[in-house]
Amino acid sequence: MAQTKEFLQWYQNTRHRIERASEQDAGGAEVVQFPAELLRTLTPKEHQGDNNNLLGRIQVIYQMKLKLATSVQRSWYSSIKRWASYAPGLYEQRMAIDGNTSIVVFEATKRRSKEPAEFLIFLESKEKGVVCDIVGYITLNDVITMLSPELKREHIKNPMEQMQ
Repeated sequence: MAQTKEFLQWYQNTRHRIERASEQDAGGAEVVQFPAELLRTLTPKEHQGDNNNLLGRIQVIYQMKLKLATSVQRSWYSSIKRWASYAPGLYEQRMAIDGNTSIVVFEATKRRSKEPAEFLIFLESKEKGVVCDIVGYITLNDVITMLSPELKREHIKNPMEQMQ
């Protein structure tokens, strides 16, 4: 499995915290997993045999939605984002976009060339924070297309380009 075990721990801890929290603290929070089988059912029939189909190349998507209006959920979201930023040797930031909704994308660094990639995505608005972890035979461009097809490369803050 290409998923980093550290992310899976965050995911399971978040699910556990939501299940045990009071309605006031957990209201509106969601933890969802989309396995490959479910994603295949979303693929239009004419593309189901297409190996280049994006949904066909994704193995799993883990998603956590948190309401940032509550201090408990904001704190938890911030903790996960801080962890991803400083996780030693696990993730490298690939892009960041600031706006009404900020987007930060990390890629897992530990993987063999023929293994699927893992992208950890943070979407944040005033009211909601979403953490998505996508594993599959996908690229950063695929992730950008999923987030917003109209994103232009010049709007992306790429740390690798900034260093050059």
